[in-house]
Amino acid sequence: MARKTNFTVNGKEYYRVTRTIGKKSDGTPLRKTFYGSGINEANAKADEYMESINKRNEF
Repeated sequence: MARKTNFTVNGKEYYRVTRTIGKKSDGTPLRKTFYGSGINEANAKADEYMESINKRNEF
């Protein structure tokens, strides 16, 4: 089965996921983009990053 993608870079297909990680001083959202070969991989990378951010903020 073909993987679902929604973004192309240099002829390669990726799936792109965007997460809001905070806010800037003027109130606009601070967003980070994660790429994977499919939706599950992109979401896994985003979740891993968000967990590491939360662990850093606990202390």
